Amino acid sequence: TGPQPPSPGHNQTSASHQDKQVEAFRQATTAAFRALGGTKETEVSFLTGNAPLAPLSHEGATARLPSPSRRLKEEEILRIRGAADAQALRLKHHNARLHRARLPEDSTAREVYDALEQARIESVGARHLKGVAANLRHRLEAECEESGLGKITSPAQLSPAVALSLLAREVM
Repeated sequence: TGPQPPSPGHNQTSASHQDKQVEAFRQATTAAFRALGGTKETEVSFLTGNAPLAPLSHEGATARLPSPSRRLKEEEILRIRGAADAQALRLKHHNARLHRARLPEDSTAREVYDALEQARIESVGARHLKGVAANLRHRLEAECEESGLGKITSPAQLSPAVALSLLAREVM
């Protein structure tokens, strides 16, 4: 006879174990977020789907991170950690009131201003923390891949905000 099929309760046990792993990851990510951001008051929520960073002019007591799947693949873990680190660094190194006060009126200038500020925040925060730097790099690489930056054949296809942000990250 061949291998026996798993018992009916096997899948439930496996699912329960996966749920516990996901919950442990969420708790660890939340704790790291609060430690890096320097605040215990910030509410961290995990949302399904794409969870883009809030606008830089937003002063909120809530951080929204992508929800991990049950499988918790390495690439997913790195990307969620990168998103958490990017938002935590905003709490620590960004002044939303000052940012709003100096926000350009022109939409392209505003996009460039926001992109350069996010690059500055991440560069300052990652300077002395190698793990944070790696998490942010993985997140940026995944975003670049998803947006198709590797397929661009002409400078005209790249927005000024993305181009200047990438250049600023390289220099900083």
